[in-house]
Amino acid sequence: VQRINQFLVALNRRGLIKVWSTKNPPDRPDYRMWEASPREAEMTLTITGGFACFSVLKRSGHTELIAISESGVLCVYKVYSSVFRTEKPDIKHPTNIRNAYLLQPFRDLDKPDGGAVRRCLFLVRSEDGTARGIVFNMMSTSVESCFVDEQPPLNVYQLPEGFLFVSTHEVRLRPLESYGLGQAKTVYERKACTNTCSVVTEDKRFLVLGTERGISVVNIGDGAEVRRMNISHSIVDLDVLMEDGMSQVLLASISKDGEHAMNLYSLPLGPVSDQYQLEGTTAFLATLDDDPVQLNTVDRYCRLQQTLLHDEDGGVSHEKTFQNSAIDAPVLCLAKTRSMYYVGLENGKLLGMTQWHADPAVVHVVLELGTEITYLECFRRVRQDDLEAMDILVASGKGVCRICVDERVELELSETVRNCYLLYDRYLLLIGDRCSIQIYDFENQTLELVQKEMERTYGAAVYGPPPRAALILCTADGIVYHLGLHQAAIESFDLAPSHSMPSDVGHHAATTVICSCALSADGEFLAIGCHDGRIILHLMEHNRQLGVLESHQFPVSALYFSSWTDPSAPHILVSVGDQIVFWSVDYLYNNQPRKSVTSIRLSGRFNTRRTAPVPDGAHVSSPSENRRSYGSNHSGFSTPVVGSPVSRSFLGERFEESSQWFDKRGSTVKPHLLSCIKLIGRAKRLIMNREFSKFLTMDDEGYIHYLRFYRPSMNHLLM
Repeated sequence: VQRINQFLVALNRRGLIKVWSTKNPPDRPDYRMWEASPREAEMTLTITGGFACFSVLKRSGHTELIAISESGVLCVYKVYSSVFRTEKPDIKHPTNIRNAYLLQPFRDLDKPDGGAVRRCLFLVRSEDGTARGIVFNMMSTSVESCFVDEQPPLNVYQLPEGFLFVSTHEVRLRPLESYGLGQAKTVYERKACTNTCSVVTEDKRFLVLGTERGISVVNIGDGAEVRRMNISHSIVDLDVLMEDGMSQVLLASISKDGEHAMNLYSLPLGPVSDQYQLEGTTAFLATLDDDPVQLNTVDRYCRLQQTLLHDEDGGVSHEKTFQNSAIDAPVLCLAKTRSMYYVGLENGKLLGMTQWHADPAVVHVVLELGTEITYLECFRRVRQDDLEAMDILVASGKGVCRICVDERVELELSETVRNCYLLYDRYLLLIGDRCSIQIYDFENQTLELVQKEMERTYGAAVYGPPPRAALILCTADGIVYHLGLHQAAIESFDLAPSHSMPSDVGHHAATTVICSCALSADGEFLAIGCHDGRIILHLMEHNRQLGVLESHQFPVSALYFSSWTDPSAPHILVSVGDQIVFWSVDYLYNNQPRKSVTSIRLSGRFNTRRTAPVPDGAHVSSPSENRRSYGSNHSGFSTPVVGSPVSRSFLGERFEESSQWFDKRGSTVKPHLLSCIKLIGRAKRLIMNREFSKFLTMDDEGYIHYLRFYRPSMNHLLM
C-alpha cells in the first residue's frame, strides 16, 4: 500500500491495483468499517496474470505508477490530473523478470521531486530460498547488473549512502556504484527474533522495525538500537509521521494480538537515557564486589568495551570503546585470572591481555588451537609442598583440547571438552562431548580414563564439593549419572559412574532434553533444566523427584543455587534463559501435595529437613577447597579464586545475607516463584556475588540486566 496525495494505491492478492480516495471521511464518530457498506475503488488496474508489485512516484508535474506483472510485463502509468485515473499504460514493455515481489526506483535525492527514473531495482524470489536482485535500466530496457541475497529482504529504502535492505534478521546497506549496487555491509543484526515490517523516517536517520516481540528504533548511522517498545507483539505494519516544528515523532502500529486496535506512540527526538545496550555483545566479564561494577565486553566488531554500573542510583556511565588490532576474529570466550585476561577467538587463537586496553603491546598469543575456541576455563592451583600458586588454563574446540600451566602447554587431548573441575588442588576432571570422564593428576602428570565415550552426548554437569564430593553428569537425552569423587577413591582408582537417579523428562526428541543442572551447596537438591523450559527438582537423599518448576518458554540455559551452607539458610534457585526466575525450593519442599487425589490441600509429605549443628572439632573445609569449582567462568560467581570467609555465630553462617530471603513468597498461584524478570533477548549465564544480592547478565541482543536488593542509605533510615 502506498499513499499519494489524497489517494491510497493498493495491490490485492488477485493481482489488481486499486486506487482509493481518502476524501469524504465518515460522519459518525463511532464509525467502524464492518458496519458500513463497502465502497468501490476510484480506479482498478488489471493485466493478464495479475500485477506482482508496483511503486508510485510524485513528480513536479504529474504522478507516475510503475508496475510489473507476474509474467514480467513492465508498465508505466502517468497521471497529469488531480484525479488519479488512467485507462492504459503509457509505457508497456515485456521483460524476463518474472515473479518479482519488490520494485524500488532509483531516485535523485538532490532534486525535490526525485528526478526522472532511469533505473529500477527488482527483487525476485528463487526456488532455493534466496532472493535475486536485478538492476534494470529504464532507458535502454536492459539488465545492468544482478546480485544474490541469501536472506530475502522484506523492504528496501534508498538513502544518500546507498540502498538499505531489511530482512528477517539483518539490516544491510549496499552502496551505489556506477554499474548498480555494491557489496552488502551489515548495519544491524537481530538473531533472537524476526523482523516483520519496517519504515524509515523522512530524515533518513532512523529505521523503525516491527518484530515478533515489539518495535525497535535503530539509528542507521550508528548501527545501534536506541529504543524498544514491547507493549504489543507480532507487529503486522507500522508507519511514522514527522511534521516540521515537532519535537516528537508519531508512530502508529497494528499487531496480530491487537485485533482492530491501533497503537499510537509519541517518541522524543532527543537522546534516550533510560535504556542501554551493547550491540551484538556475547562475551562479557565483571566482578560484582566492586562499586561501581566494571563490565568488560567485546562486541561483534571485535571492539573492547568498558561500562560502569553504579549501585547507589542505578546509573550507567557511558561505555568506553576501543579497537585492539591483535583481536582479529570474533571473540567466543572470555576468562580472567588475578593478573591476566584471556580471550578465545573464532580463528583458534588464545590471547592473553595484561590490561583491557587498545594497545597491541599488552596482548600476546598463548596458543593456537587450529579450530574455534568454544570452551575456556581457568583455575588457580596452590601446591601443598611449597605453597606456590600457578594458573591453569583449559582451552577446547572441536576435536582438540589443550591444558596449560602458567601459559605452558602441559597436556593435549584429541577430544572436545565440554566441562572441567579442579579437585583437591591436584586433579583436573575433564568431561568430553560424548560424556567421557578423565582425571589428570598434576603431581604425577598422569591421565586416568574413568568413563569411555558413549553414544550419548553431553547435556550438563555439576560438581558437589566435599563432604559429598560427587559429580552429577546429565546426558542430552535425559540420563543422569552419579560419580563419587572422594580423594581416597581417586588415589586408589576406585571410580565407577552409576545410573541410579530417575529422571522423568517426558516425551521429547531423543537428543534435546537436558541442557543445564545445578546442585545446592549442601548437596540436598538437584535441579535439572530442560530444553522445553521445565525445571525438574530432585531430592538427593531420598532419590526422588520433588517437583517440576514451570515459567520459561525457551531452554533453561543455566541454573544456580544460593551458596549458603548453614542448615538454617534458605535454598534459593535462580534459572536463566528467556527470563531470570527466582524460586523458593524450601517452600516447594514443605508444601508437597497429598497422595490422595480427592484432596487439594497442601501438606508436608516429607519430613522436615534436618538442621543438625556442626559438632565442635569437626573438620570444616576451607573456602578455597569447597568453593573452588563455584568460581569458574561458567558457574556464575564473580570471584573465581577466593571463597567467602566462614563466619560462625549464633545466627548461623552468613545469616545476615540469607535472612532477606526467608519471608519471600510469590503469588497465590505459584508461591514458590519469588520473582520473574523477562529479558529482551535470551541469556546464557548469570554472574552473582557471594552474598547472593547482586545479579548481572547480558542477553544475546546486548542488553544489560543488573539486579540487586534495594538497601536504603543511612540518611533515609534516619529520616
